[in-house]
Amino acid sequence: MIWSSSTTYWLMTFGVTAVKLCSLIMLVSALTLIFIRTHYFIFLLMIELMFMGFYWFMAEMILISGFPQNYLFFFMIVMVMGACLGMGFLVMLTRVFSKSMELFYMMV
Repeated sequence: MIWSSSTTYWLMTFGVTAVKLCSLIMLVSALTLIFIRTHYFIFLLMIELMFMGFYWFMAEMILISGFPQNYLFFFMIVMVMGACLGMGFLVMLTRVFSKSMELFYMMV
């Protein structure tokens, strides 16, 4: 495939815009995680937004640099596996903690 100068310029401009947008999404998500820690559901949504922002950033960088899309697919699989394991671990900890709190209050 032959790239024209206008196509390359469009890809570079779109890539810079995507990087700025992903950086903004990650910054807002991180600030929300810092200031709103009491809501478990918001915490999970913000972590997922950060994953999606990072995925979008990686997709744009792979598109601009010309790497095969197989790398992106592999990265997406690893990212989803990590997110599922992390959320499962958080749910397990929450259930164990709430069960121990119930037992503590029943004894008091």
